[in-house]
Amino acid sequence: MTLKLDRSREDLGTIHGEPINWTDPETGDVRTAVYQQDGFLFDVEGELIEGLLTPQAKARLEKKTREAEAKRAAEEAYRKALGTDAPADTRPRVAFVDPDAPVKGAAIDLQGWLSGEAKYPFDQVAEECRKLWNIKPGSKAQAKRLIESNGTADLTELG
Repeated sequence: MTLKLDRSREDLGTIHGEPINWTDPETGDVRTAVYQQDGFLFDVEGELIEGLLTPQAKARLEKKTREAEAKRAAEEAYRKALGTDAPADTRPRVAFVDPDAPVKGAAIDLQGWLSGEAKYPFDQVAEECRKLWNIKPGSKAQAKRLIESNGTADLTELG
């Protein structure tokens, strides 16, 4: 896979100041890094300058390449399995999901969160407290005190 600059993304950076050059040892061509994206350096045409890759960047590039190949293989398997029934847009939607993640919109188990048995983002815990007791804690300590007191705690003393 040859990584190309994605000009549609907002995280595109231009390089200013001292130029970063790389000379191809075989041809003697000099390539100057003009853009940066995801820690990779690109020339004016948006081509990756592989000669400027650090060992860590090479490892990340190899991982991106493996991911792209896996997605292409999944798309091909999807098309092959459906045959003529495949929709016009055959790109499968691949997502990596934490199987232990709470279902959005589901009831929050505050006692489970308090004991550490259930994991929720703090903003969901705070919102559940607001729904139950019309008090929205601003910190985990406040939420803990509120849940332990079943909504009767005075949170002003915690700050």
